[in-house]
Amino acid sequence: MRKTVTLLLIMLLLFCSCGEGETDKKILPLSLSVKSASAGEAVVLAENSGEEKIRADGVCLYKIEDGKEIPVGDYEIFYNNELSAHPGETAEWVIDIEELFGKISAGEYKMTFGGFEKGEQYNGNWYKEITFGITEAENFPESLEVKAESLECRNWGFGIRFTNNSDREIKLSAAEEVFYETETGFEKLEFIRGITHDDTMIPVAPGESFDFYKNTDGVYGLFPIGKYRIDLRAVFKNDAGAEKEQIVSGFFEITGFEKDNITLSYNIEDKAEISGTVIRAEIKNGWGAEVRFGDDYFIQRLEGEEWVTVEPPETPAFDTVLWTVQPGETSEWTADLSLIYGELPKGSYRLCKNFFMDAENYKNGRHLAFFGFEIV
Repeated sequence: MRKTVTLLLIMLLLFCSCGEGETDKKILPLSLSVKSASAGEAVVLAENSGEEKIRADGVCLYKIEDGKEIPVGDYEIFYNNELSAHPGETAEWVIDIEELFGKISAGEYKMTFGGFEKGEQYNGNWYKEITFGITEAENFPESLEVKAESLECRNWGFGIRFTNNSDREIKLSAAEEVFYETETGFEKLEFIRGITHDDTMIPVAPGESFDFYKNTDGVYGLFPIGKYRIDLRAVFKNDAGAEKEQIVSGFFEITGFEKDNITLSYNIEDKAEISGTVIRAEIKNGWGAEVRFGDDYFIQRLEGEEWVTVEPPETPAFDTVLWTVQPGETSEWTADLSLIYGELPKGSYRLCKNFFMDAENYKNGRHLAFFGFEIV
């Protein structure tokens, strides 16, 4: 635990300041060298050639850039003889760089140790410094190369093969996130039923593959025709054994509805007109089964390049009516925006609405449609 101790801070300022040195004519019988160094930790050899125990009270770290020494993090104080060397001993001082100073990049560094010794051989404040380099090979990799390719993909399920092209084992999460491509980017698909979170992590050795299959029936419902992205969480260990995490993505496409060798396609044409505060949407059912929807909706406003959900002044209460559109038919649906949102400022908006489809024994296939409109 770090503590603020005025006396020790003064000592650290003394030994970490440039231009100051040992206060006694006698030379401290301590020599330091670097056994190993990475972005995670440095192992320093402390050789005590004297007759008394020597202890370091603290350490500071600098990065050397263009001949200048730039402090990294704060001064770190040690207690209870954490860094000490007995007479005639060469001790290993392990400095957890990431824990003490945070993540560091490749480059040249200087580490300064300091303390206070009082004895026959030496009396006074002291500091010793060492330099070392961190190369790219020793840096913590922030991500690994994982290739993803689509396998068999249907509107009721899909498969993605993830190949570990790195030099170390990864673990893939069995809990995925799926996104549906729209005109403005990828929209996340939510579960249509309560699903228990899967904490399973699947190990994948270097050069090996894992085939991820997902049956969407009862989870997302039927997938609409379109392009998709799946994200999995990948966990691996860096050179120092610390866990790192990244997101790996795979892409696939649904081109039709397949059931018992019958292929169907569907389309919801999203067209909307606004008059005053009343919006009218035209819905054409090109799906091979009944389409259902309610009166609920929400709207988003275009801010720059991002669609931001508009929060209503109060929690809306929608009628529980259920509308249906049969295959090949067209229906109109209207909503008065002022009843939910009041007066909206000028801008580009879209109304977001859920539609549900049934096809034989497949239930609750959900599709989120967007109806764009302008307020001028």
